[in-house]
Amino acid sequence: MKRRARNSLSIGVVCAFAFATINAPAIPAYAQVAKAQRDAAKPVSQPVPFSHKRHCEKNIPCVLCHQTATSGETAGLPRADVCMTCHQTVAAGSPAIRKVAAYASQHKPIPWVRIYRIQDFVFFSHNRHANANVTCSACHGKVCESDVLKQEVRLSMIFCINCHKARKATIKCNACHTLSM
Repeated sequence: MKRRARNSLSIGVVCAFAFATINAPAIPAYAQVAKAQRDAAKPVSQPVPFSHKRHCEKNIPCVLCHQTATSGETAGLPRADVCMTCHQTVAAGSPAIRKVAAYASQHKPIPWVRIYRIQDFVFFSHNRHANANVTCSACHGKVCESDVLKQEVRLSMIFCINCHKARKATIKCNACHTLSM
């Protein structure tokens, strides 16, 4: 009996938090991003140095490297053979590109360190967000200004709900969560 009461209490607390979060007024997007940036992580060392800034300056679209960002559930991490499409000739002699070429010739993935990760109980579709004209920077911050990538925005339930409210998108729990117990 005590266990059932404790589980009911836990479920009640979670539901109360979710209700309060969903019914809270939306925080303006600029304030939300500013707070998220204060909470952001440190730059992450990658197996191959990569500058999003340099690639953005060349007007290379995100989907050239993150090929499923607009068509799949995940954005995907760049494959070595995709990098080598340009880098067979561009900066081909640099140590970093030689390292990428080695991964490509061995048909091995570059062991990129993921910067953004959501909880397993959250469903997120890059495709659905791209179709709603949500820009990459809305969730990933000012990546095009970064030589070394870091988590620019802390993805949290309140961050997502505020964005959904601002865009008049659904805030029903089952839009992002599988509700099963």
